[in-house]
Amino acid sequence: MIRALTAHAPAFALCAVCFVLAALLDQWDTARHQRAARRRRQR
Repeated sequence: MIRALTAHAPAFALCAVCFVLAALLDQWDTARHQRAARRRRQR
């Protein structure tokens, strides 16, 4: 059981990294859009 998990550890790590990266990107993109919308309203 443990050996099977450690064999797949790199795949799990990669999946976790991708998930975190996607969440950060989504957060950054949302903030960027909010700033752009605010700038558009000011003009």
